[in-house]
Amino acid sequence: MLVLQLAIVLVVLFAVGAISLAQSAATFDRVEGRRVTALAEQLAWNPLLRAQIDQPAPREVLAPLVHSTLTQSGVTSVTVADVHGKIISSTNTTLLDSDLPPGDPGLAQARGRSGHLVVDGIPEVAAQVPVLDDTPARHGRHLGTVSVGVATPTVWQRLVGASSYLLTYLSVAILLGGLGSWLLARRIKRQTLGMEPREIAGLTEHREAMLHVISGLIQVREHDEVVRYIRAIREHRESLDLSLSSRVRDTARRDSRARRARGRPHRH
Repeated sequence: MLVLQLAIVLVVLFAVGAISLAQSAATFDRVEGRRVTALAEQLAWNPLLRAQIDQPAPREVLAPLVHSTLTQSGVTSVTVADVHGKIISSTNTTLLDSDLPPGDPGLAQARGRSGHLVVDGIPEVAAQVPVLDDTPARHGRHLGTVSVGVATPTVWQRLVGASSYLLTYLSVAILLGGLGSWLLARRIKRQTLGMEPREIAGLTEHREAMLHVISGLIQVREHDEVVRYIRAIREHRESLDLSLSSRVRDTARRDSRARRARGRPHRH
């Protein structure tokens, strides 16, 4: 019973840990999604970026701006693509001249939308924001896209981060569960006079067998009583019949004698 209770405690704790990790992932996506969206919008509205993004050689001009955003914000990647989706500036130089990685459908459908993106094999929570022209003659024209992302922590990293309180909860739960199981097992042992489950089962089987034998004996005894009762009734009836028959014969004899006596002549 103690082992079973501890197993149940461990299963519940692991389930709680899994739920906690899922909630942690959802919280990370929500909080970091808002943050990278704000950073991407701030960079997309930068006047220098708007002025240089459609120039023939914007790479050298935009590189300091991109790296300063990365350094100040602590994100994982900052990427700028032109109107055709080709990367012209990025904190990851291996991505230059390649196409902007596709992400969730919502990233390309809405302004300031965050979602999941894989950049150079690393999953990120990223935001893609369009760069729009603000000059009076071409106001609102799409010039390119800014993408800012932060790497999502792995399951192991989340477990390490949550290990302090998870270990505390695990220790407290095991202690309480073990103590409660020990007290419960001790109480049950007192109520069962210290017998183990196998001994209780054997005693129950023995008692069932005894009850079965006793029931059979009672049934046999009851049949014997019925037979004796019927026999006694029959004997009593036979004695009654004999008594009545003898009485009838005696009465008949007396009547016959009386008639014969009345028919004889009297002597004077």
